[in-house]
Amino acid sequence: MLNNWKLRFILACISLLFCVFIINSTFAKYVTSIDGDVNTNIARWRILVNDTDVHTNASLSHAIAPIFYGNDFIAPNVIAPTSEGYFDLVIDSTSTDLSFSYSIDIAVSENSSVRDLVAFAYQVNDGPIINADFLSNIGGNVIRNLSENVNTVRIFIKWDDSENKTMTNHEQTDASYDTTRNPKLTVNLSFIQLNNV
Repeated sequence: MLNNWKLRFILACISLLFCVFIINSTFAKYVTSIDGDVNTNIARWRILVNDTDVHTNASLSHAIAPIFYGNDFIAPNVIAPTSEGYFDLVIDSTSTDLSFSYSIDIAVSENSSVRDLVAFAYQVNDGPIINADFLSNIGGNVIRNLSENVNTVRIFIKWDDSENKTMTNHEQTDASYDTTRNPKLTVNLSFIQLNNV
């Protein structure tokens, strides 16, 4: 009888272990873990003005070339009282993934030999020519995928010889002999990312 009891005890233990195993696997939770990195690209911010990267260059002086029309009395591409011309600022946003606003401020340089050099009008692309007494804060928005990738802002300039001029005739003549200074305008461009338009 003792052997029978041992056999029953062993079978009961095996049955109990079998039940625990079955119950444990029935209520077991599947647990798995995995990790990874989220890879994304940063938006490009590379604006060129007259083929010059504004981020890596502090000056555009070498990239701005004024054109003066000339007439029967004044040779082309030189400046004299009443001369008129223009210069272009070509804003290339092809390598930019963001919409942005631009602002252009123009003033006579403190080192200019001609104080009466003025910017009197501007034109964006083939739009209308906008006249102004003094150009400051020319601006606009370049909207990604809605605007042109290359925008040309043409600034019209002249040597003002009207009654509004500040230089006397004698000073105008002396400016032509000044070899230490040139007629200069200071052009300041600013670009700011647009979040909402």
